[in-house]
Order: sequence, then structure tokens, then C-alpha cells
Amino acid sequence: ARARATTGRLLQQGGTANTARRQLCTVRDEDADAMDGVRCVDILLVGPNLLLDQGVDAGVFHLVPADGVQDEDSDNEGQDSRCRHVQLRIAYHVGMYHDLKRRNSYGSPVSPGGGGESDATPSPAPALDPALAWFVPDLALAFNAGMWGYSPEEWRPTVEQVLHSEGCPLVVTGYTLEEAENDEDALREMLSLLPQPPGLEGERE
Repeated sequence: ARARATTGRLLQQGGTANTARRQLCTVRDEDADAMDGVRCVDILLVGPNLLLDQGVDAGVFHLVPADGVQDEDSDNEGQDSRCRHVQLRIAYHVGMYHDLKRRNSYGSPVSPGGGGESDATPSPAPALDPALAWFVPDLALAFNAGMWGYSPEEWRPTVEQVLHSEGCPLVVTGYTLEEAENDEDALREMLSLLPQPPGLEGERE
């Protein structure tokens, strides 16, 4: 049902505009019905090590023109034309996703209780695009995240935000089968520490 919404929202760890446009076109090339009814795709690229080109602002959505991104891996000039009518917007956040969600649209920290102000004096922070401040993804992607190599406390707040607070599917990939299995073990450990969503008691597996 969500695939047929007017706007599709993706949360992705890292990435570039070129990659995002190429992936969007690939989806339509393989299965056009998957994007039926979608007129806009918002992609939020997040990561503490995200590098932005000079002049590219974080915290706002940037429109990616269909003709403004060159696909160097394809010599099929007609590929992009098939998805040109799908508007693509990309935003960047250098940092953790769960930290972003704790800020309101004016850049102030949001208290854990859901209020608009925290007890501590907030440090100055740039204002966020309201569309980004209240961004809720339809799908979250963590490509080759290597979760197994981190302390559970580093990834757990974001995993909890995505899976529990927002009820969003999370896709995690690995370079090898062994790494994917290690990530699975790490995720299971994290999930065992998360509160169970109402109505799913005993169904975690």
C-alpha cells in the first residue's frame, strides 16, 4: 500500500545523488509496478562519516533533476526517461539518525518525553527543513553497515527509532555471508533489549 503513495520516503546510510537516481531507475526497469502511483521519492542519507561536497547544505531537501545526474555505468540513454516523471529529493544528515529525530523543526533538542524543550540549555543548531524534521521513512537501508563490529549501544538507539518508534522495515546488507550472519547476531542482541511492540508478545522470532 505504501508503494502506491504519492511520496515514498527512504532512509539510507550514506550514498550519493548519482547512486540514488540510478537505483530508482533500476527499480522501474525491473518492476515498473513497484513504483506505480509514486510521484515523489524523498531519500535521507545519514551517517556520522558522511562527506558533503562544498556548497551542499545538510538538513534540507535538494531536488535532483532527472537530466542533472549522469549514470556512468549505463550507456542506455532511454533508461532515465522511464523514471523521469518521478521527482527525486535528497537530504543529508551528518550524524546519527536517532539524534536527528530528537530535534524539532527549529533545531532544538526534543526531550525523551516528547516535549519541545529539554532541561539543559540547547546548543546552537541550524534550523531543519520541516519536511526533514518530521521525516518518517517507508523503508530504511543500511548497506554493508558492519553492525557486528560496534557496541550494541551505538546502533541500538537508531534501530529502536526505526523499527519500534516508526514501525519501518529495515534492510541490512553485508559484504559476505559471514558478515551478514554476524550482523544478524548483533541485531538479535539489540532486538532482545528493545521493548516489544503491543500485540506482538512472543512473536519476536
